[in-house]
Amino acid sequence: MSPPPQAKYPPPPAAPLLVRLLRLALLSFIGLSLLALLLAATFFTLQLALADRIAPGVRIGDVDIGGMARAGAAEALSARYSDVEEAVYTFRDGDRSWSASASELGLRLPAAELADHAYAIGRRWDGSPSLPEQAEAWFYGAYISLILRFDEAVARAYLERLARDIDRERQDASLVFNGLGVDVSAGRSGRELDVAATLIGLRDAILSGEGGREIPLAINESPPRGSNVEQAAALAQVALSSPLQLVATRPNGEPLMPWLVTPEQIRAGLAITVRDEGDDRRYDVRVDLSAYARFLGTLSAALSTPAVDGRFDFDPASGQLRVISPSSAGRRLNVERTIERLEAAVFDPVNRRVSMAFETL
Repeated sequence: MSPPPQAKYPPPPAAPLLVRLLRLALLSFIGLSLLALLLAATFFTLQLALADRIAPGVRIGDVDIGGMARAGAAEALSARYSDVEEAVYTFRDGDRSWSASASELGLRLPAAELADHAYAIGRRWDGSPSLPEQAEAWFYGAYISLILRFDEAVARAYLERLARDIDRERQDASLVFNGLGVDVSAGRSGRELDVAATLIGLRDAILSGEGGREIPLAINESPPRGSNVEQAAALAQVALSSPLQLVATRPNGEPLMPWLVTPEQIRAGLAITVRDEGDDRRYDVRVDLSAYARFLGTLSAALSTPAVDGRFDFDPASGQLRVISPSSAGRRLNVERTIERLEAAVFDPVNRRVSMAFETL
């Protein structure tokens, strides 16, 4: 038996071109709408995720802090650059030294301030998000330079405390009598830390980022005054080293026993005077033996002789003068001149014998 015949239908008529275009436009609109909804949902989700976080792509120094909260970013910066504040600087004065960390000297890393700066990227002045800026940071990156804060007031306070250990007052040389001896002090120089000059070197070292350096101290020294104190002391020691011998002869030339001017008597007439000469101080040792004049006055009568005039007679036979008694010169002790000789001999280390001074009459 043969199969039944198949029915044949004419093909459906083609849709008009306009209808097909409308369908394509509708499908495109639906697709774009769905894509827009997807992008909007993604953006909304991203905004929620970054509501209180730094925009992706932001770096400070070599630390990527994108997507971090401000507190976390500050902690990350502090951890990464902890060596900056912990760097140790040394100050040396002879065999003494002092060390301090950069933070003790006023250097700090403003981590919170930098994190706030980073947080502001991709946000408007009122804190609302700025999508173009966030997108730019995300795709191209945003770099913030690392900055350090140096508080010179802190560094100055540290150096001023250091100055208390370094500064010392100048002590001038001194010369004083101690019995028949002489005490001499050469003095010592004064020292003062120049805080301003040292601070300049410290600031340059800290801001250069070279940690662990030794910072030179600027110290001003003032030498003691009294550059001739040793010479003056030597002169005083000569004066007191031995007695002076005061010698004389009788009018007939016979030598007398010498009188002694003892070191105690010399010491009574010695004095030290001080005079300033510009930045120096000079010590002068002087002697005044005028008190010895009274003693010399008691010797004057015994040692002085009057002058004797000659007596003559005329001899008529010879027509010449005949000497009855010859004349003779006298002498008188010059007390003032003798004292001058004594005072000059006081500082003579070799010749300690002084001849009395007489005036011829």
